[in-house]
Amino acid sequence: AGQVNATKNTVRGSANLTETKIDPWSGVVTYVYEFATSQANGVIGSVCLTHPMGAYYSEMIDAPDAAACNADRLGFGGALGGDQLLTGLLAKTTYPTDEKGVLLYADPEADEAVAGYLNADEGVLELRHHALGLKTLDLFRRDPTGLWDSLRSTDTLNVADFLQVDSSAGEDYCRICFDAEADKIYLVSAPEVDYIDATGVVKIREYDRKTLAAKDYTVPNNTGVDLQSFISENRGTPLNGTVYGGSLYMVEDQAEQIYRFPLADPTDVQAVTMHGDDMAYLSDAHDGRLYCYYRTRAVVLNTGKNELFSCEAAGYDNTTSGFSTTAPVLGEPLTPLRRYYGDSRIRTERVLRANYLATINDLPKSVEKTADKTMKVIYTLRRGG
Repeated sequence: AGQVNATKNTVRGSANLTETKIDPWSGVVTYVYEFATSQANGVIGSVCLTHPMGAYYSEMIDAPDAAACNADRLGFGGALGGDQLLTGLLAKTTYPTDEKGVLLYADPEADEAVAGYLNADEGVLELRHHALGLKTLDLFRRDPTGLWDSLRSTDTLNVADFLQVDSSAGEDYCRICFDAEADKIYLVSAPEVDYIDATGVVKIREYDRKTLAAKDYTVPNNTGVDLQSFISENRGTPLNGTVYGGSLYMVEDQAEQIYRFPLADPTDVQAVTMHGDDMAYLSDAHDGRLYCYYRTRAVVLNTGKNELFSCEAAGYDNTTSGFSTTAPVLGEPLTPLRRYYGDSRIRTERVLRANYLATINDLPKSVEKTADKTMKVIYTLRRGG
């Protein structure tokens, strides 16, 4: 907003500050953007508004570095906002040890948050339901230290026959994740080895969130290379071992190449087109894309194209030691929970996804902009009656 685009990003235009009129008190706001001959070429079917940071999410090859805009830190107040959220749930700097588990999702309708905890020694997966306290308050629920004990109930699932681990450190080779769009919880088990070679397999147990009905998948390593075996969350959330959109994503050992294994046919392994980039950590997953903000510019894995792109948007600069990831809020896809893991604390807050489209206005007829034309877009908002 209010910026001139002189970068090689050919999707963003430049604000016309002379013609733009921002006067919300009068009930009318007009944005005017100019696009040069090199910008926005192609077929245009919709005109949209987004957050001021949203334009920095254009998927590019070798995007220019942008100043850190804290794209995943658009926190706001309200019932699910603030540092105090879920006190006692996963509030440890060592993560996910101390029997705290992985925050999977929040459910405002049920007034709870759900965390997954794997006890590999006993061969059980626990889904722990914690009270959010949005609608109710139990004055009698206290632990011996006098702090509020938010645990409501626990679903205990036997996974002893599923795991591929033997030692007390077996959790390092397991992963718990949740795909909100599929409404599925996944337990991923890798062999307890230094790396997964051609003889190893990754096992996946898929749970329906509502019924906990289970379905198993076995994914062979037919990539021709060794894959990373360490898939556990520890402060940062790794991309390796993520299940999203019906596919498992694994990373080559001692390298950066990402492979995609469709669960419908795990033998149909697909190498992601990397464009010279890499993606070690996972910050968010939604609308067919996996995001990482832990760098001077964001990277996004477009699962529809099976390609890794970069964006001008950045979460932090290179000197920041913390890492963040998101957990979905059911029924509210634009405002997930952000979990920030710093050196001294873990913070949970409600955030607004920076690259959402606030309005989508389909044109009556698509237009095509070519390199011999410039373009001006005038977008006017008026307060409703």
